[in-house]
This record gives sequence, structure tokens and C-alpha cells, in this order.
Amino acid sequence: MFHPYRKDSSYLRAALFKSYKEKCAYCGRTIQQRDMHIDHIIPSNKQEIVDEEVKNYIAELVENGFIVDSIENYLPSCPACNIDKTNRIFTSSNLRFYHEKVRRHVAEILNIIDGLKETKEIFYEPVDTGIWEEIDFSYQRDLSHAIMGYRLTSADVEVCPRFPQVEKIKKQLSIVDYTIIEGETGCGKSISIYQAAYDFYRDGWRVYQCKATETIDLKSIRDNTELSLYIIDDAQQLSEKLVDSLKKQARSNAKILFAKTISSVVKQDTILLTNKEAVELIYSDFVKKKEEIVPGMHKFDKSVGINFMDHPIERRLEAARKAVTPW
Repeated sequence: MFHPYRKDSSYLRAALFKSYKEKCAYCGRTIQQRDMHIDHIIPSNKQEIVDEEVKNYIAELVENGFIVDSIENYLPSCPACNIDKTNRIFTSSNLRFYHEKVRRHVAEILNIIDGLKETKEIFYEPVDTGIWEEIDFSYQRDLSHAIMGYRLTSADVEVCPRFPQVEKIKKQLSIVDYTIIEGETGCGKSISIYQAAYDFYRDGWRVYQCKATETIDLKSIRDNTELSLYIIDDAQQLSEKLVDSLKKQARSNAKILFAKTISSVVKQDTILLTNKEAVELIYSDFVKKKEEIVPGMHKFDKSVGINFMDHPIERRLEAARKAVTPW
């Protein structure tokens, strides 16, 4: 039997913390409740499972009514253990070991929760949703948006070509927990940060984008214990003092990614992206994908195509190659 329970419940946090004697279930170190992570033994994102024994074990659980968000699949973890595990799947023997460990605590956890019901249950919001919007990348569109030159968003990450700077962004985030990408207007800064964030999302991170730079405060980042990546586009609107304060909040489980229009002074922690290299990369990528692009082009100009009487798409791409901005 599985007991479904919301991971963000204050009742659950208190019960797990008390039942496991204020210790991390993985390393046994004493933790503070405010720093405790609640970890899924089997994560909700199981796309990278390749081990047949693990697949068979999960199939066995599913036959018995397994629920990912259940008390039987939660463990209290210190931040270091949870970050090290991220979305990694254990071997089947480890999964069995930890699930058996949880079963020994279920009755006590339920009793503690029952005892807490005289107090108000609070559902923990990792961030202030009035300031930060969570991105789940579930909606992806075709190239039409990019062809028309509209501002690119998290809905364009799969269809747009990737700049080398995306890998640089990810590498720098792994070292110093924040990074800044600067470039001219229209050079591809926004799509680059969304593509880097997309990779974090697929690794089990929650991704948040700032709704409006004037509303930013530090509390949401400082108090969050979830694996979270924060995106701040148009960061040139922030004061240097606020940017420096935000950098100081970045840490291994709360990384910050800034994008800003290029300034006169480029700092050491900044990754540059120029219009020239963006135009060249998009040109070469679109030439390779011309059969895919033509249907989109036909929505705006039916004379362009790859048939005998059509205007060659290469001619249009050459004209775009001479443009100041790539999109």
C-alpha cells in the first residue's frame, strides 16, 4: 500500500525530520529542518533509465500501485547528498534497500502527521510566485516564431540551433554557480540561456524566470532548498549593487543565470555572444534544414521553395546573412 502525500506539505517535512532523528537518510549527518531536502528515491523523471533490473523493479512496484509522490518514496536528505544524486537512478538493490528503510518509518510518520493536525498545514512554495514564474518547457513550437524575428522564449529551445556559448554557460555554472551572458540586441542571448536552463530542467532542476526585474528580492533565492536555476533576462536594468548581491546568493542548489545587453566594461565572469557569430551559425544551420524550414516560410511567402519555379531559399538566407541581427 502506498500513501500519497504532497512533497511541499509542512506536516510531511516535520514528520520526516522527526522520524529520521534529524539525520540525512543517505549519509547519516545531522541536518537542520530548514536545510532538509525531501528526495524521491525513484525520481518523477525516469527518462534515462536503461538498466533492465531497475526497469523490472519499477514495473513490480507499479503492479502494486506505486505512487511517485508518496510517503513510501520520500527520504530526508542533506543538500549535499541530494545534489550529488540529482536525477540519478540507483541500482535495483539500492532501490530495494532504501524502500525497505522507508517502510520501517511509514507508521511513525503517519502518527506524527496525525498529531500535527491541530496545527495549520502549510504548503511550502520554494519561491515567491509573484516574482518568479516556473518554466516546465512542456510547450515547444516550430521555427515560425524564429523566422518572423519574434523574441525567443522557453518554447523555442528544441527547434533553434545552439551556440557554443550554451556549453560554456553550463560549465561556468558548475564552477561558480552563476554566470552572465552579454551581447548585442538580437544576438541570441535569451535563447542561449533558455537552452542551458532546459538541460538543467531535464536533469531534475526546477527553473524559474523573473517576471519583472523591478520586483526582484533576495529572499526567494536565499530561503529555497530545492534544486533551482533562476533566469534573469534583461539584467542590464538591474543596478550593479543588486547584481553583486544576487551573485552572493548563488550556491550549489540555487544557480543564477543573467543575460544582459553588452556594456562598455566586460567582466571576467561574463560570456560574450556577438551578432556576427549568431548570424553565421543560424545561416549554416538553416541551410541544412531547408526542407524543414520551407513549410514555415510558405506561411509568409509562397514564392520561396525548393521546386524548379520557386525562389531558392538559399537566396533568402544569403540576404538574411547580411542583416545586422540574426533573427
